[in-house]
Amino acid sequence: MFETFVESELELPQLIGRDDIQMWPVVYQRGAPHWFYVECRSRAEETSAPRMFSLQGVDNFISLLSNEFCTVGRVYLVTPKHINQSEDWKMESLAEILAGEEPGINGIDSRQRGLVYVMANGN
Repeated sequence: MFETFVESELELPQLIGRDDIQMWPVVYQRGAPHWFYVECRSRAEETSAPRMFSLQGVDNFISLLSNEFCTVGRVYLVTPKHINQSEDWKMESLAEILAGEEPGINGIDSRQRGLVYVMANGN
C-alpha cells in the first residue's frame, strides 16, 4: 500500500479546477512490493494528457481496466530485485498477465491463485 503524510498535501485544487482530488508530492511503501505504473486517458477528454496511476495489487489493476471512464494505455510492472532476480529495481513494459490455480499441498485443498507476468520483451 502506498502511504503519505497528511501534512505534505498540496493545497492546489484551484489549479486543476476540482475540489475532489488530493495531491501529494511524496508517497512511500513499506517493504519492497511490486506495483503497476499505468497510463490512463479520460474517455470524455480524448485530447487530455494521460494520468499515470501507481497501483498495488493485480485486483486494483483489473478494476482500472474495467473502469468506464478511462482507457488504459501503457502498463509497466515495477519489481524489486528479489522478484526480478537482478541487481536492482526494474520497470518493464507489461504485455499480459496469466492466471491459474495452484493445487493444494499433501492432499489439503488450499488452492491458491498463481500469476505470471509476461513482459513486452518476452520475459
